[in-house]
Amino acid sequence: MKQPIVGDFYYLYAIENWKEVKEEIRKELDSTLSQNVEQNLNDFYSDRGNDRNYTNKVMSILKQPLAEFCKETNSTSLDIIDCWTVSYMKGGFQSPHSHTVSKYSACLYYGFDNNEHDGTRLIINNYSAETNGTSIITPRAEEGILLIYPSNYLHFSTPNKSENPRTLICFDINPN
Repeated sequence: MKQPIVGDFYYLYAIENWKEVKEEIRKELDSTLSQNVEQNLNDFYSDRGNDRNYTNKVMSILKQPLAEFCKETNSTSLDIIDCWTVSYMKGGFQSPHSHTVSKYSACLYYGFDNNEHDGTRLIINNYSAETNGTSIITPRAEEGILLIYPSNYLHFSTPNKSENPRTLICFDINPN
C-alpha cells in the first residue's frame, strides 16, 4: 500500500499467509543462507554478487504484492535487476547507501523480530529552511512485510543488538 512521505512515496505490503510463504521461501534459501559471505566492513553476511538460482522462485512467491505494486505505479510488468539475501549478526549493520541500477529497491523482512530488530531507515532529502536538514524515517517493519522504496533514497540499517540474526531478502526492480 502506498505510503506518502514528503515529495514521494514508499510502499508496504503485508504478505498473506506469511507462515506458509516463509516455509516455501526457506526451502529455496536454506543452502544460500548457509553460504553467505561476510562483508568485513560492517559485519553482515550476503550472497549479493554470488551465483544465485532462487530469484525467479522468490519473485513467483511474491507475485501478489508485486502485482499490487504494479497497479499502484501504473506498470504492466517488472524487470528484476538483482535479488540477494543479507543477514546481520550481532553488531552487523549497513552504512547509508543507494542503488543506482534501478528505479526501486525492496526488502522483505524474512527473519525479523520487532521486539529485537530495527527496520530499514530511509533518508529523505527534503531539505528546507524550516527543518534545516533531511528526514530519517523508519517505515513499519515486521516479519512478512515487503518494503519498496525509490532506489535513489539513501538507506541504512542500525547495528543489530540481538543475538538473533536479522535477515532480509532484497531486490532491485524497474517497473515497465
